[in-house]
Amino acid sequence: MVAAYGIALLASGIQEKKCDAFYSKFKEIKAYLESSRPTAVNLFWALNRMKDAVQANKDKPIDEIKKILFEEA
Repeated sequence: MVAAYGIALLASGIQEKKCDAFYSKFKEIKAYLESSRPTAVNLFWALNRMKDAVQANKDKPIDEIKKILFEEA
């Protein structure tokens, strides 16, 4: 889905190296994308799936999380 690739691409540009800071920026991007179509069920499904991928891998290095996001998309 385009939303999943979109958030993966935008997240790849996050410069934060600590997971908490990365996740904070990721949530800002997610909220922005959600605001684009607030009634689009598939959009929310895809973005939440990507959020779950970040949370499930929070113990890994940020560069690896970015790679996982593209794989998940």
